[in-house]
Amino acid sequence: MRPLETPPAAPPPAAEQPAPASAGGLPWFDRIAWPLFAAAAVIATGLILWWGRDLTLSVDEMDWFMESPDPGLGAAFEPHVGHLILTTRLAYEAIFSTLGVGYLPFQLLTAGVVVLAAGLFFAYAQRRVGRLVAFGPTMVLLFFGSDPLHLLAGNGFTVIGALACGLGALLALDRDDRGGDVMACALLCLGVVTYSVALPFVVGVAVAVALRDDRRRRAWVAVVPAAAYVAWWLWALGSESSSDGQISLVDVLLFPSWAYQSLSGVLGALAGLDYPFGDGAIEAGPTLAVLALIGVGWRLRRGPVPAMAWAALAIALALWLLGVVSVGTFRAPDSPRYLYPGALVVLIAGAWLAAGLRWGRPALVAVCLLAAAGVATNLAQLRTAGAFARAEAAQQRAALAGFEIAGANADARYVPEDGPPQITFWTGHTAGDYLEAAGRYGSIGYAPAEVRALPAPLRELTDESLVGALGLALAPAAGDVPRRGCLDLGPGPGGAGSLELAPGQALTLESGQPAAVSVARFADPPGVAVGTLPPGEAMTLAPPADGVADPWRVSAAAPVRACAGA
Repeated sequence: MRPLETPPAAPPPAAEQPAPASAGGLPWFDRIAWPLFAAAAVIATGLILWWGRDLTLSVDEMDWFMESPDPGLGAAFEPHVGHLILTTRLAYEAIFSTLGVGYLPFQLLTAGVVVLAAGLFFAYAQRRVGRLVAFGPTMVLLFFGSDPLHLLAGNGFTVIGALACGLGALLALDRDDRGGDVMACALLCLGVVTYSVALPFVVGVAVAVALRDDRRRRAWVAVVPAAAYVAWWLWALGSESSSDGQISLVDVLLFPSWAYQSLSGVLGALAGLDYPFGDGAIEAGPTLAVLALIGVGWRLRRGPVPAMAWAALAIALALWLLGVVSVGTFRAPDSPRYLYPGALVVLIAGAWLAAGLRWGRPALVAVCLLAAAGVATNLAQLRTAGAFARAEAAQQRAALAGFEIAGANADARYVPEDGPPQITFWTGHTAGDYLEAAGRYGSIGYAPAEVRALPAPLRELTDESLVGALGLALAPAAGDVPRRGCLDLGPGPGGAGSLELAPGQALTLESGQPAAVSVARFADPPGVAVGTLPPGEAMTLAPPADGVADPWRVSAAAPVRACAGA
């Protein structure tokens, strides 16, 4: 009689399968890895705040600022360029209402989620490839200047915060218990109401659950956040900025090209080898992408991969699919705004595909050198981007100063068509919207005393926005032309280069030939054009009183007779 054989134990579910530790790790490094991460996080936070000094609200944040005075939970659910940003709207409203418009709180939010996301990635990746291999890409994420918008601007909290929720959900799944499932579901729900980049993690969790034997019992972990997002999407269909107007399903045909170009941009940014020197067009990203695809094929052919590797690949594919169906102006697969999300999901997939591989000393040295190059280049890009962002912020504040000086005299319906991007890219907002929000939460623009000390180009921006908001222009003179206090203005014998006009006073102008008239208040003359005098016809110029003592200076491009009064 044959003895009873003990049947082999069934393999644990996908989330329970421990990833073999990678060979080549250094025990001493394992002991200091987290202290090193903490030190690097402090340095990264300091650099983000230093290189992001003197910034103010970005384009998207200006929209949220002007929408914040609209109370009610329904307004918080309104889509922003097709995205659900409930968490962001609530956070920004809370900060505006309690701390005002100072930018430091928003930058601290961003720095916080940058550190959080990098820490979560390190915790997640080290379980698959070991601490030494995971540490390098973690450092690149911590100093990822290739995507400066999401590291320097306050609204990086929106995108990176949603990604951190997705990472947290993956870590929660590692627990493989009911508490972990509840935590994963809650984090996914928080992620999808923060920004759309959390949706690929919902897909990844759905794939992870589908690969398990108990898939029906645990399907709710992905179904609940997906259902919540779909319910919101249906509710928002009637909105002017709902996502149905941002999506083109036919662009799915471009998915292979989008995915390859995105992978190229991400790998070039992570490796730090695509820095744009002058007009040079040499890029390492496409080559690295080809090598990465070959490596994926080799890994899949080499033998079984952890089941979660398929879920990680699904996250990357879902992110690229989300990108390609919303392709449009300023939306290229390798644009900086897409690099951080792309880098994170590619690294997650890479960690799972590399799980269990043995790393020899040459491979470890190569990983460390590549990570060092990535950190160095990304630091340089973050520094450069900070200088550029500070220049843009100064332009924005100078232009907004013009609106604030105009104040109650401003045309509330005025929509700027020229100026800094943070103003000209307003989505459906007006000068009146800005002034209402500024009256409630505080001023973003420079004060008049600060404007006077600005360089000439910035003072010109203040004058341009002031003239535009006031609608200041020549108007036909009514009645007889006054003859008191007259003088000649413009080129020619005896003509004054410019004359001063106090706010609240009027000036009558006439000329025997067409004459372009300009005004300057804070800038150097001639300033901003306000119209052209028709030959022989009297016109008036009457800037309103506004409580600021600085006079207007009026200039003309041809001889003009200027008289006080209207």
